[in-house]
Amino acid sequence: MIWEERRKVRPQGRAAKYWVVDLDSLARALDKDVQAEHRWGHLFNPTDEEGGSSRGAQVTPGLAPTVLSLRNPEAIPTHQRQRAQQMLEWLQPLHAELQQLGYGARAQRVREEAARRGVSERHIWRLLGKLAQARDPESGLARKRRTDSGVPRLPEELLRLVMTLWIMHPRYSARRIRRIIELNDPALLRYKPYPRARATNTLSPGTIQRVRRQMERIPAFRVALMDDRGKKEFGRVWVGEVLAERANELWMVDMTRCDTFVYDPYSDKILRLRIHAAIDVFSGAVPAFVFSREEGQAPTDRMLMLGLLEKPDRWAQLWPIWGRPEVIYWDNSKVYRSEKSAQIARTLGIRLEHSLPRVSHSRGNIERFFGVFHNTFERGLPGYAGPDTTERDHQQIARLLHNTRRWIAEGGPDPRDTNDRLLTEEEFKNAALLWLTMDYHREIRKGGKSYQELFLETAPPASRARFNFGDLSLVFSRQERRKVRGNGTVVYEGRTWGLADGSLIAHQGDEVVLLVNDLMPAQNLVVALPVGDRLQVLGPLVPMDFAAGSDEAREMRRRIRAQVKSILEAAEEVRRQFTDPTYRHDRVLERLAAKPEPQTFHLAAPEARLEADPEAQSRAEMQSALEDFLAEGFVLDEEYDLGNDPLSPNGL
Repeated sequence: MIWEERRKVRPQGRAAKYWVVDLDSLARALDKDVQAEHRWGHLFNPTDEEGGSSRGAQVTPGLAPTVLSLRNPEAIPTHQRQRAQQMLEWLQPLHAELQQLGYGARAQRVREEAARRGVSERHIWRLLGKLAQARDPESGLARKRRTDSGVPRLPEELLRLVMTLWIMHPRYSARRIRRIIELNDPALLRYKPYPRARATNTLSPGTIQRVRRQMERIPAFRVALMDDRGKKEFGRVWVGEVLAERANELWMVDMTRCDTFVYDPYSDKILRLRIHAAIDVFSGAVPAFVFSREEGQAPTDRMLMLGLLEKPDRWAQLWPIWGRPEVIYWDNSKVYRSEKSAQIARTLGIRLEHSLPRVSHSRGNIERFFGVFHNTFERGLPGYAGPDTTERDHQQIARLLHNTRRWIAEGGPDPRDTNDRLLTEEEFKNAALLWLTMDYHREIRKGGKSYQELFLETAPPASRARFNFGDLSLVFSRQERRKVRGNGTVVYEGRTWGLADGSLIAHQGDEVVLLVNDLMPAQNLVVALPVGDRLQVLGPLVPMDFAAGSDEAREMRRRIRAQVKSILEAAEEVRRQFTDPTYRHDRVLERLAAKPEPQTFHLAAPEARLEADPEAQSRAEMQSALEDFLAEGFVLDEEYDLGNDPLSPNGL
């Protein structure tokens, strides 16, 4: 037997649940053409010819499918099932009694039962028929829902008019749609729900809104009612999700607003904090989360620094989730796209990945954590107001604020008494931290391991490097460029700063970099000197805005004079070294000059003949000249040896 034929298109394409039925009964139902046609099918299905019937025509895909669905027996309302059970208490004995009686006696017995219960004889016979035909007596006697229940009973022309106005003006309200019809023809607002109905109904905004809901159940009409942004979102297709293979491989970072009001006793105001969190994608553990009153770079830096450092003191055992991730995945907010965030990541060797604009499904891990935080932790607090403060009115919050102020005025006798007052800001932060470490991280996941155990087992040792707190503070510091004044100080936010020993006087006129640490409660400044693409840290700065006649000012002037004196002495020593008269610069230059390498030249020349005695020719010429002289009759006083050198004492 078929339980029920439902003509309902599931919203958002979700699959309906079908129940097991008797195949023979289903076949007989199909042979009898009992498939119910959608009420609006004749409005959307094309006809074979103009003015023809739409029965049997092909249904346009996605518009008005004819659905034969089967009723779930368990879906019968409880009160209807109880009513059927009460009827069975007297109807089953009556049915058994009538089977033993004859025809006339049966009619008389039914007449008596109808008079006793105050109903008609026809009603008794109808109940007996249902009892005899039903496989399940309770389901057979339970009152069924009307087949047209929830569907507006409007004439076809009026229904088309309302649907057309919705298509043309999808952002209008139901009251405005009704006003448009009323301004054009007020008579259209009066209609008969059935052709033979005597009463006349009036079109109401509620009926117009129900038409809108029926249209949104059909995919094509739902898309037609969307604006451009909705159609763009509907047209996006994605498959898969962001995954990781081990702990500290990928962190997801995001920020959201808390759903709980807390009290600040110093400003006497209530506020909703913002939570900044990072979650490890593989294990689901949370290495860091912090609270702040505003969005900005400082709370994001505190959150990242908390995740990189090992937790101090007793929290090292309660919260051993820390390390350096390989990749950080976040959205495209101003803070996450800032140059400082990129510089921190480059310094620490972390790769940054940004999700596509207006796409949140890829950050499902961090969004689910925020949902658990709201529904598990915050929902049980007295100041919980729900998403966008929709679950608490102004009077309730005012009462909690009054009780909190009275508790503060009495000195806060019992900090555990938080049932009828708001938590202070510090109480809320401490309670959230205890929930994270004692409840969330110890929750058992699939596989029998908690978030904390899975993180500690799969995190590589290389990712658990311990950073120096001071060095990491400098990395996360904000950089501000200033010029050193003539007295060795710099100005930042209207105050004068300098080094405690006055040594900044040596860099007067130079441009320096101030490393501003916004992570600590007290503002810390460190001055550094840019050297190429690196920074040379000179030291921490201290305030110098002293009164001129104060002891602090006199002491600082003494230190600065000592620094100036040491600098002058160093300059004189340098000048003395470089102006020493015994210092031979020419020799230094000669040593520094590059000596030429020896080279060999080959010159082409005629071949020369070498003689054994080069002076033999001159002596022969002189011998010939003497012989000619003697031949002329000249006599020499001394004998001359032609073999001696004429220039010698024995010669001429």
